[in-house]
Amino acid sequence: MKQKMIECVHEAAHEFRNSTSRMMSDTTKRTVSENAAIEAQLGKMSEKTAEVHRDNQSLRRYVTAQKHQVGALHSGTGSRPALLFTNTLRVRNWEF
Repeated sequence: MKQKMIECVHEAAHEFRNSTSRMMSDTTKRTVSENAAIEAQLGKMSEKTAEVHRDNQSLRRYVTAQKHQVGALHSGTGSRPALLFTNTLRVRNWEF
């Protein structure tokens, strides 16, 4: 009877090790899959960040050029068209 109980305990331990091993495999597979999904998301975010950075640089150059143009209009003739242009910018909340 003692021998049978020992065999039963060994069998239960073997079964436990096998099920644990299968569960670890599934967990590892899930982890690898999640990591791949996150890596793909990070790649897309990186591309989008680079695109937004390029757009931002382009807009900064545009704003700088507009500021120079407004400055030139102000310092140039001081005429009515320059005033109209400046007022248009102010109405649109593009004050410089």
